[in-house]
Amino acid sequence: MNEKFGFLFFSIFLGLYFLPNKILANSILKKKSNYTIIEKITGIKFKFVQSGFFEIGDQFSEGSIDERKTRKIKIKSFFLAETETTQKQWEKIMKWNRSRFKRPDYPISNISWYQVQEFINNLNLKYQDRYIFRLPTEAEWEYACREKGGQKRYCNGKNIAKKSEINFDNNGPMAVASFPPNSLGIYDMSGNLREWT
Repeated sequence: MNEKFGFLFFSIFLGLYFLPNKILANSILKKKSNYTIIEKITGIKFKFVQSGFFEIGDQFSEGSIDERKTRKIKIKSFFLAETETTQKQWEKIMKWNRSRFKRPDYPISNISWYQVQEFINNLNLKYQDRYIFRLPTEAEWEYACREKGGQKRYCNGKNIAKKSEINFDNNGPMAVASFPPNSLGIYDMSGNLREWT
């Protein structure tokens, strides 16, 4: 991805995975698109991402050298938060907020990978036998960004970035979901803030 599409602040997209109730997991994972789960404490909405094969890596020979080699991989079905975690959602679990631009509907920022792991661990403790939350892998993130692995330059499903569709070259972050989502119903995967995977 182009360096201009993000700030030096990091935020998070959470992934949701099912354990160990295989009947519940299998019934949900057989669903097709547009299936949403809402986590009750934070209100984070998770969108279903159907499994599939895709060519991971730089499809346009524009990224760094380590991204240019592509290979076909399989992604298992999973759920991904439809937006970056907001400051309001973060505060419900962590009780603090060090974001530079403070607004409840802005993505949480100025957080380390370790703080993200603490947030996830605290959330998992509340759902010990039902769900497991974790960051998506880089492959899962790319698969969702590229709308189930299509050849897309940007995560809004297009090969051209417009300021009316993606937050970039701006003075700071904006509220989550300020721009249209991609075809999976996931917002802000290009622009706004960079995300941990």
